[in-house]
Amino acid sequence: MKVTYFSILSSLLAGTTLVVPAATPLLSVGDSIIAIDTDPSENDSNFPGGEPPTAAIDGDPGTKYLNFGRTGTGLIVTTGSSIAKSLTVTTGGDAEGRDPTSYQVYGTNDAITSANNSDGLAESWTLLDTGSLSLPSDRNTAGAAVNLTNSSAYSSYKIVFPTMKDISQNSIQFSEIQFYDGPDATGNAFVTPANPVVAIDQPGFPSSRYPGGESPGNLLDGDGVSKYLNFGGINSGFIVEPSILGSTVTALEVWTANDASGRDPAAFEIYGALGAMLSDDNSLGNQEAWTLIAADSLSLPEERMASGGLVPIAGADPYDIYKVVFTDLKNPNDIFQISEFQLYTGVVPEPTTTATLAMSFGLLALRRRRQS
Repeated sequence: MKVTYFSILSSLLAGTTLVVPAATPLLSVGDSIIAIDTDPSENDSNFPGGEPPTAAIDGDPGTKYLNFGRTGTGLIVTTGSSIAKSLTVTTGGDAEGRDPTSYQVYGTNDAITSANNSDGLAESWTLLDTGSLSLPSDRNTAGAAVNLTNSSAYSSYKIVFPTMKDISQNSIQFSEIQFYDGPDATGNAFVTPANPVVAIDQPGFPSSRYPGGESPGNLLDGDGVSKYLNFGGINSGFIVEPSILGSTVTALEVWTANDASGRDPAAFEIYGALGAMLSDDNSLGNQEAWTLIAADSLSLPEERMASGGLVPIAGADPYDIYKVVFTDLKNPNDIFQISEFQLYTGVVPEPTTTATLAMSFGLLALRRRRQS
């Protein structure tokens, strides 16, 4: 039934009861939800003066190389013509969360022209191998040897670390890296302190990260005090998989968080996809076949921990998973945060219904006073 001002007013004046349709919440505690940022990172390579890339090849596990660029950072080391068949990485001296958890190894015979703290892409590189790293919790300790699929000699090697143990940490670190010309860290260890080495940050990795206590799961806990914060800022958001698959979204609702109204989203895009969630937490969120459902502005209140009201979404098809990206913030240079989020399915009252209800009750009260 279509609810209009006249149907509400007629029903009220006639003394009958009108049932105003209500949308049904689709999301609940326990639904799968991950953080994303659709903006690929830029080159943020930066290291403290006492923790340069040379510390990673000095043979001293008590020193370390730290890069504030976080994921996508690494180094280029020129060793002379060698065939790298395995490598080891030694943990740094503090904050286990800064340990890398995966690697990409490249080789080149070009002269290295990439500068320190560059993107490391000035040369023609061959990707040799990728994989996961399982570094120990013990500090200043070498991890297990990683074997590489490589039978060619290269004069320089590049290693990039795409992931880390704790994405909320402000940097990646390790104390030593060594390449070997035999498998399982056998043969000659051919990285020496005399080798030229430069710090790099290869762009294209996601910028998404959140503090440990401010994860996207807080959006579904029904607690308006907790929040989801993403340092990625504009174009960060989340992917959520409702427990009820194949639902049609008809509205969404966003609640402000506890501080800094500049962090409030000011615009959104919502996408739908069929099938399972494939993207990883703190990824670009691009592993699914997404269809844009709606894009609109948001007018959230200045009041903290308050709802911005239902935002109707028309003409959507049913989907299994949804991606929400916040494409603008009240302060575009700030980080992003909200305290709660909800999707709705079912009939959503027309935007005028709420306002006309108050008007209608006022008219009814006036009529009854005149009749008394």
